[in-house]
Amino acid sequence: MYLREARLSDMPAVGKIGARAFIDDPLFAILEPGRNAYYEDYEGGWIQRVRKYFLKLETRVILAVDEESKDISGFAVWVREGDDPAADRWRDEGGILKRIEFKLLTIEDKITALLSPKSRSENPAALAHFDKAVEQVDATIWSQEGRHIRWHLYLLAVSPSWRKQGVGSLLTSWGMENGAKEGVICVLESSPAGKSLYERLGFKMIDVWVPFEGSKEGFEQLTAPMMVWQPGTAKANGAAEGKTANGVAIEDGSVNGARGGTGMGKAIDPL
Repeated sequence: MYLREARLSDMPAVGKIGARAFIDDPLFAILEPGRNAYYEDYEGGWIQRVRKYFLKLETRVILAVDEESKDISGFAVWVREGDDPAADRWRDEGGILKRIEFKLLTIEDKITALLSPKSRSENPAALAHFDKAVEQVDATIWSQEGRHIRWHLYLLAVSPSWRKQGVGSLLTSWGMENGAKEGVICVLESSPAGKSLYERLGFKMIDVWVPFEGSKEGFEQLTAPMMVWQPGTAKANGAAEGKTANGVAIEDGSVNGARGGTGMGKAIDPL
């Protein structure tokens, strides 16, 4: 297993992995209640979602790839947030090509949205509430002094056929290694089921996010541990069972999601 950065041409395959990985996720049961009845709409939304992530200059979509088959086994969306020189360098490295692609595809998406029917899998009210909750948590918890400069794991998805084989840990280690090099924290919102994996990697819970708090739909039971990894508290490659050819450790265990989104927001997914 090895890691590589995604290309725009990878986005259909990446979106399909996300759709499969999150099909039974409690959050998407709320956001996309019609995902099973209208799977094509649901999958199409995922492809559009990961493409938008990919085109952001501060974002890196990292793929875990099987060495023999070259199949993508999972992906992580890591975002370098902050106003420090290292964050500026990551944005600059996004390059002119991403800027051109972003403008062209934004126009394409607007035309598609006008001509295409709305997704039949989505719950618009729940999506709107969730987007506001994302803005609020960004403006409060993650904007505090000492946290605004960070690597943020927005989304992590593992193909169902590759679960429990260390793919989640491998993808998480990419951000941790960069955080260690730059001396900045790594943060994420985990599912309750994924919390123990991140704790084994050295993350600590600092709070619990309740994205539907106060919602009229009554989804307050959905919670997400908010977790932080500090450089120096644990090795970026964890207590590994083995390593890939590029030196990134693989630990037994994986997780399907951390922070993902309805557009550029967050999502929670169990093991």
